[in-house]
Amino acid sequence: MEHQHHGFVPTLGIASPDAGESQLAVSLEIVNFVQVSAVYGVDAALQVATELTRRIAVLGVQVEIAPGGARINLLAAVPRAVAQDRRDDQVAMFLEDLLVALSLDPVVTGQGEIVPVLHILGWCFAGTDGPRGDVSLDDLCAQFLEESGAARTCALQVVGFSAAACAQYRDDMRVAASLVRQARKGELFLAWQAIATDARHQDESDHAYLYSEGLLRGVSPRGDFTALGEAVASLERLGLVRVLDRHLVLQTIERLRANPLEVLGCNISAQSALLDVWWSTVVSHLEADPGLARRLVIEITETATLPDISLSVAFCDRLKSLGCRIAIDDFGTGHAAFRTLLTLRPDIIKIDAIFLNRALLSEYGAEFEAFRHLIGLAMSFAAHVVVEGIETSAGLALARKAGACSFQGYHIGTPGLSARRDQPYLEGFGVEEPAATDLGPWGGTGRARGRGLGHIPVGTFPTSQRLAHGVLYGTLLALPMWYGAYGFVSWLAG
Repeated sequence: MEHQHHGFVPTLGIASPDAGESQLAVSLEIVNFVQVSAVYGVDAALQVATELTRRIAVLGVQVEIAPGGARINLLAAVPRAVAQDRRDDQVAMFLEDLLVALSLDPVVTGQGEIVPVLHILGWCFAGTDGPRGDVSLDDLCAQFLEESGAARTCALQVVGFSAAACAQYRDDMRVAASLVRQARKGELFLAWQAIATDARHQDESDHAYLYSEGLLRGVSPRGDFTALGEAVASLERLGLVRVLDRHLVLQTIERLRANPLEVLGCNISAQSALLDVWWSTVVSHLEADPGLARRLVIEITETATLPDISLSVAFCDRLKSLGCRIAIDDFGTGHAAFRTLLTLRPDIIKIDAIFLNRALLSEYGAEFEAFRHLIGLAMSFAAHVVVEGIETSAGLALARKAGACSFQGYHIGTPGLSARRDQPYLEGFGVEEPAATDLGPWGGTGRARGRGLGHIPVGTFPTSQRLAHGVLYGTLLALPMWYGAYGFVSWLAG
């Protein structure tokens, strides 16, 4: 049966069991059950679990709360062909829809609105008749969870939160409830800010765009667009940011589909960089349209740590295999380390604005040298290095002097609801424009070449040349490296 999406209602032929259907057993964990118990009380946590089972049961699915309250087991009827053909992709999309449907509708309790943090522990096909009469649904789920190494239950251990921690959790939850409601209503927007790259160092006024980054915006009561950075931080603290990130990536994909000449980037938290059912629909869209995938940049912002490095590597490798590019955002201030760069192998590294600002204050002193070394090292890890925070012509000039050739900031362009198109995109960076008259060796277009992009800018070498460039650059940096490292550490310590 073809999988379809209808709003937030999961569809996979779910219905009461018939002769032509198989049974799908699923174990769903309420990840924040213990935290909700500690902050709002055990009764509130159990009310969340009870309400979730009620919503699932409306679909005609057998559902029960496992002992302890933190896990929900369900048994759903699916078309027999899905089980016989092992259509794991269809099952994953059904589970994704289920998670989204439950996550985007806060549970109203006597203590306030609560958004559950949900995770699929595991699932298995249970045959046409479901579990045997002497085997309960909980025993069946416990069996496949044990075989997969997942925990059978999450025993209730109420942690002693301080009064300040409880207040912070409640504040974050209020923000989360408001944000997911806005996402459900379509009230969240992305404002697009261009990232420019020099075409020729001989003529620095001649540049192209790498892509436009989507910056999250909400709407104030007065109708103004407002930044939502603090709200995203609340979602990260709660473990709920994946709901938002999935929503925004899908929004970006829809814009790419409607605007075939744009190259766009979308930020996700490091907490979301995991290859699992949450990304099933995104992967499906990208598989169906490789040309669109080549115009999508996923920026990983490491304001939080990567929860599972192996799943993060699988996530990046999968998206890159589909044609997407991976960027590490705000490098140097988050949790990203050089080991992360070696492991994830990003295409783009974006250096946080703080390094440029410190270099500007130093008037080409020690901080400038550290900034220059950081750019050089980043160029050995990625094809493109972007300096963020270009707010003035002086900042742009200093970034160029330090060796950078890609830039982002208000001096380059202010965020807007439309992506910039007054300059072409960099040759070979995803866009294949019509009526190209001269396709050079790197896949560029006639229009781009007409703007002086027929050469290969710094940072866009083929892999073998880029590796040689990295080795050469590392050799040149060998002598001053100790000084640079010392200055860099002293800078951060200061």
